[in-house]
Amino acid sequence: MLRSRKTYPETFSYIFQKGYNIFVPISVRNALKVITVSNYVKKDVENNFNINNLEVVYCAKSNHFKNLNLKREKIILAVSSLDPRKNFNRIINAYQQLETDYKLYFVGAKSKSFSEINTNKISTNEDIIFTGYLSDNDLNELYNRASIFVYASLFEGFGIPPLEAQACGCPCIVSNKTSLPEVYLDSVEYCEPESLENIKNKLEFLIKNKERREELVKKGYKIENLMDFPGH
Repeated sequence: MLRSRKTYPETFSYIFQKGYNIFVPISVRNALKVITVSNYVKKDVENNFNINNLEVVYCAKSNHFKNLNLKREKIILAVSSLDPRKNFNRIINAYQQLETDYKLYFVGAKSKSFSEINTNKISTNEDIIFTGYLSDNDLNELYNRASIFVYASLFEGFGIPPLEAQACGCPCIVSNKTSLPEVYLDSVEYCEPESLENIKNKLEFLIKNKERREELVKKGYKIENLMDFPGH
């Protein structure tokens, strides 16, 4: 989060940045121990504060998310808060360059912590659907209906949504930036999030390659068992 705030300040509201700058340094320096969610974040904290009482504890998905053995539909799914750091503009532009009958679903609500985004200006394409916030039950069902999950984020300290998708048997395309390769190892198809062409090619590859999708599903089921071991 520290590097995210510095690298992508436009994604955070003015009030959020001010509060963060004041209270986080105080909390970190006075904490008996600082828990971070990845080694990537640990190094970020170490580079910004002169402390050595850090420990990595990986995140875990809720047990609510699981494979319901539903019929997969021609759906590409993205789940995140709607802020620019999540890179959904490039995902949309990449999708629009595809010749496909797959639909693109975005699940997520705007957060008051982030800068304003007007989704009405993004696209009028009826094959691109913004659901807004969904309950865990509805989200679990959509994870189970989707054939591909895409998470082309520009910055993540951990990134839980792909873990949820994998638990539901959905193969994932994930950004190759920041903490994500540390977390997901070889269980996903990686994309270059700043390259529209690369995102498009990865989507097209998984749409056409059923064997690769099935391989990623199997690897996705195994990745959560590794979360107990820092650095895997």
